[in-house]
Parts: sequence; C-alpha cells; structure tokens
Amino acid sequence: MNASLKMKKIRPLIWSLAVILLGIISAIFLYKFINPLLINFKQQPLFLTGSPFFSSFMEYPGGLTEYLSLFFSQFFVSRVVGTLVILAFATANAVVLYYLAKKHLGQDISLGLAISVGILLTGLHASYEATLQTSIVLLISSLSVFFLQLLNTRKNYFKIPLIVFLGSLMYFYIGATALMAFTALFAATTLYKKDVSNYLTALLLIGACFALPAYTSATSAYMGYKEASLGILEPTRKPFFFVQLITFLISPVLILLSPLKKKMSIKPLAINTIHIALPILLIAFSTAFYYFSFNKDKKNNLLFHYLAKNKQWAEVISIGKELSFNDRKVPFQLNRAYYHQNILIHKAFQIPQYWGERGLILTSHYNSEVLMLCSDLYYDMGHIKASLHWAYEAQTKFPFSPDVLQRIILCNLILNEFNTAEHFIDMLSRSVIYRKWAEQQRKFLNKPQLVSSDSELGEKQKLTPDEDFFTNQIQPIYDLSMLLKKNPSNKMAFEYYMIYAMLTHDLVKMEKEIHCMGSVGYKKIPIHLEEAILLFSVLNKEKKIDTGYYTVSQETSQRFRAYSELMMKYRSNLKQGEPEFRQGYKDTYWYYIHFVSPITTKREFKEKK
Repeated sequence: MNASLKMKKIRPLIWSLAVILLGIISAIFLYKFINPLLINFKQQPLFLTGSPFFSSFMEYPGGLTEYLSLFFSQFFVSRVVGTLVILAFATANAVVLYYLAKKHLGQDISLGLAISVGILLTGLHASYEATLQTSIVLLISSLSVFFLQLLNTRKNYFKIPLIVFLGSLMYFYIGATALMAFTALFAATTLYKKDVSNYLTALLLIGACFALPAYTSATSAYMGYKEASLGILEPTRKPFFFVQLITFLISPVLILLSPLKKKMSIKPLAINTIHIALPILLIAFSTAFYYFSFNKDKKNNLLFHYLAKNKQWAEVISIGKELSFNDRKVPFQLNRAYYHQNILIHKAFQIPQYWGERGLILTSHYNSEVLMLCSDLYYDMGHIKASLHWAYEAQTKFPFSPDVLQRIILCNLILNEFNTAEHFIDMLSRSVIYRKWAEQQRKFLNKPQLVSSDSELGEKQKLTPDEDFFTNQIQPIYDLSMLLKKNPSNKMAFEYYMIYAMLTHDLVKMEKEIHCMGSVGYKKIPIHLEEAILLFSVLNKEKKIDTGYYTVSQETSQRFRAYSELMMKYRSNLKQGEPEFRQGYKDTYWYYIHFVSPITTKREFKEKK
C-alpha cells in the first residue's frame, strides 16, 4: 500500500520529466536534423492575403486545410519559428487526444497514446514533402468529436442531423481524410454506450464517406473518385502513407479496445511497473522513430541545392562531392559552383563528368525538376530572355512558388517590361513574408535608368543580347555563342562555351571562339584549355590554333607527351591500361575523352519526364 501511495506521488514527476525530455528531443530533431528552412525550400509555400486567393481554395474538398497549411508553413522561412509551429501542432493534437481518450483508456495509456501521435506527426516532416495538412486534419476532426462529447445532447432528433451536417461540412472544407478520421473517432467514442442513435449516426457517417466522394467526382471535371475519397492520404508514398494511417487509426482502435481493459485483472505491482516503463518506452520510441525517419542523403541533397540558391559556393562544392552523381543536377550545380569560385576552366574534370554536356546545361533533356535550374544558369550568365522563358515554364508547374515569381520580376525589370513586373510585384506584395522584398523592387518600375544603375540588374542588362533569337534547347552552345557575340568579355558564357565544346568533343567550335580568351582577362591559358589545345593540335596537324600572345605551359606540354607515350603503350587495348591512366591523369580532359565521356562509353541515360 505504501508503495502504491509513493508511486502515486512520484508519477506526475516521472511524466513531467518524460514530457520535457520528449519535447527537447523533438525540438533538436526538427531544428538540427530536419531544418524547417529546407522544408520551406522544398515546398515553396506562398500564402497571399485577399479574397481571390482564399476563394480559389474553396472550390474543392479539403481546400480550407490546404489554405491553413500554407498560412502556417510560410513561417518556415525561419528555422526557429518553423520548429515551433510543427511542435505546436503536434502538441495541440496530443492535448486534444489525451482529453478525448482519457475516460476510455485511463490517464497513463491516454497520455502515452497522445504523446505517440505527437511523435508521429513530428516525424512525418522528415520526408520534407509532408505539409501541415495531416496535423490540421487530425486536430479539427478530434476537436469536433471532443466538443460533441461536451455537448452531450440527448435529443436524438437534434443530434443525428447535427453530426451528419458537421461531417458533410468537414468533407467539403477539411477534406475526405477529415471525414474518415471524424467518423472513426466518433464511432470509437460512442458505440460502447449502446445507443441506437449512435449506431445510426455512425452508419450515416460511414455512408457519407462513400457518397460524398462519389458526388464530388461526378460533378467535378478535375477530381476522380480516388482523389475525392482519399483526401490527403497518398498510397503511392508507402512509408509516408503507413505513418499517416497509423496516426489517424491508432486512437480510435485503442479506444474501441478499451472495454478489454476492464476485463483484465492487473496486479498493483504490474500497474506500478507500467507507470515507470511507459514514459521510458515513449522516449525510446521517439528516439528510434526519429532516427529511422531521418534520411541524411535526402537532407544533404536538399541542402546542396539550398546553398546553391543562396550562392554559398564553397559549401556547395564541399557537400556536392559526397552526393551521388547518378543525378545530373549534382554535376550541374558543382559546375556552377566551380565557375563562381573561378576554377571551372581549371578543375572541371576533377569531378566525374560522365553526364557530358547534359550535366553542364540541362535544357536538352528537361523535366519539372530542372526548370528553375535552367533559369538560374542563364540568369547567372546574363541570358535574361532565356532565364525568363524557363521561369515561365516553371510557373506552369509551380504557379505560386516564391522563387519562380521573384525570378520573373527581376527578369522583367532587366528587360524594362514594367507592366508585367508590376503584376507580379502586386501579387508578391500580398504575402506577409515577401512583401518587403516586393516593395523594394517597386522602386524600379518605369525607371529604366535606375535599373541600369543597379549593381545586379544593371550588370545583367549589359550582358543581355540586343537582338531577339530563339533559344536552342537541344544545342545550347549556339546561345552561348550569341552571348559572346554581344559581349566577348562575358566570362561565364566563354567558359561554359569552352567546356561544352570539350564535353561534346567539338574542338573545332573551341578553336572558333578561343580568340575571346584575351577579352576575358586571363593571365595565362587555363589548364583544361591547354589540354584541349594540345589535343586539337595532334588531331588537326594542318591547322594551328591562334592563341595570340598566350602560350601553352611547358608543364602541360610535358604531361601531354607522357600521356601520348602511355597511349602508344596501350594503343591496342586502352581498357587494359585504364588503371594506369586513372592513376596519373584522371583530372585531365584527355582522360575524360578516352574513358569518361558518354560519347566514348556509349552510356545510356534514363531520366524522368
């Protein structure tokens, strides 16, 4: 008896310590490992004030949930605030579920259930694609059941239509998943009362789960039955889908099983053990779930592109070398970083360029994932009309992406298309997060001289070709040639032109534009150009490249002679000599030509559409 009293006194302390520790573990997981900034970068949420934006979400079931999710997700631009928002939703769900389940499951099991759901909701964000919609749907559906319990009306003629009407409203505004969660929780918390009206209400709600999606799919040209009936559940994303299912079902299932607890005779010692073990098990569960949910490679890949967006090129190079080169976006960003660190033309072949020109410029084989990357590259080198073209392409896929809208604004300002720029400035100015940036751009409207004098916009304007021409998506080297024609000192266009020619084995094109080398301002010929010049000289003995006052260094010439001797040694079987070539020359253009280039290796690429 004394032991039971003692346990009763220390139980609140044990749970308090456990809850505090779980909060700290969850906060560290979100802030340090997941990083809401990367969720924001991946999802690009944009919330706009005004009735047109709100009305657009009221046109389909679940639109209000998406609207609310965007409102809260916009604050993920802050790492701290984003962490707090996710934790606040997880905590709110845990509190409501605790009070909802308490009278069915008892204090300890209800607390364990509530905390488990909070952990699951937090861990969902490890996918970086999970929005706050799961938390919002569960919170609204459980709150609705909780308030119905408080209402506790005995007038069946009032209760039944009220609950069915509430369920219908929930479907059309919160979504199909909310209706299913509401139905499951309502049934679990009321069926034990053995009231015929509860059985009838539950059956009507279950019927509504099938009838309302059928009505929606029949009257909508854009939503099929599967989409209308599943809501935010995504069966194709299986690990994520299973966690969602567990999150929604664990509470009603445990509540339905609660009568079994009364039939079980549990000794006081066992109860005391549960009081101590449950908080410890929850801590172990949270640690294990967070550990297995976290995908370091996925985070590093997102961080890699996030750093590139923010022009932190040294960090891009550091992380990029650890990523898989099976994704051509990796060499693409590394090539950009190498250029901005002034080492592209010197060290491009130190990284495996087995994507060839496809890893340098992405336009020839593109999909939705690379549209803004194409825009980024052309914006970097001053090909503004091409950058704008790709930004508009991206907008067709991501109409409210802040990054896309900002690029469209900047490009139109550079091109003095002020009416178009103003339209998108007005749009972004309705965002709490991006209003300040949008208003800063407003000062350039109808002031071409101010645009020209701006350090960024004016510099890009100088590099933009005067004449219109169609961008060549399949052979972007022609675009690079036009940029050099406009401005021979465009260093980025020159280096990308040279590397592109080298990657495609087209040294004749390299020779055609090498005269721009003096305009770019090199003190000596970059190493990879020296390697290409020497190879060209061997392949075209009758034609000599005019390098002006530049000369190939003795060191590179000697190295080429040694490479040529190795070529003679293995001329009948280059593959046999590959280890020796790799050991001494893997960072050269020559090694790329003979052993890495997809033209040489006949490598086939399979890419997303």
